[in-house]
Amino acid sequence: MMTGTQVDIQIDSASADLIPNITLGSLMHNHFKQIGAESYTQEENDFSKSIQATFSEEEKKVIRNHNGKVLSDKVNEYLLEPDFIAASTDVGDVSWIVPTGQIYVTTCAFRTQPHTWQLVAQGKTSIAHKGMLLAGKVIASSAIEVMQNTELIKKAKAEHKKQLGGEEYESLIPLGVKPAPIRREKSRVATI
Repeated sequence: MMTGTQVDIQIDSASADLIPNITLGSLMHNHFKQIGAESYTQEENDFSKSIQATFSEEEKKVIRNHNGKVLSDKVNEYLLEPDFIAASTDVGDVSWIVPTGQIYVTTCAFRTQPHTWQLVAQGKTSIAHKGMLLAGKVIASSAIEVMQNTELIKKAKAEHKKQLGGEEYESLIPLGVKPAPIRREKSRVATI
């Protein structure tokens, strides 16, 4: 007020906190263990090392502290209190409505940061492809088990209700907010 500054706020996105479901998460983890982690070729490991060579010194130090880990080729233990990645995701909104389980699979070199050119550079590699297929197998086999076991569904729903503790989902985006229009450049076509 002292400077006469005015602020206009335009909200165009927001996402709710993730409500983890241990029933579904542990079920998916069991399927992940049964299927097993991927293995990688020397070429894939070499490529991942070349990506890691471009990381910051801080990230390289973390890698050294993990015995030079390049690609994760094992299924880690399931944590009852998951150590979630601090990031926003629209899965959080979904998890307020229905019980939601998640797994994490290797699709890139260890310690690759999100929203970086390094992540983009690995997006079409055989490493990413293997991870995508592995995640699909785990999700599909887990879904089949859930569809065949109504007790699992009841248990997941009961846990979900308990996790919410009477709270209900409310979108963080105010009513009436519409996404900003996408601006598209007119294509320039060369004619001969």
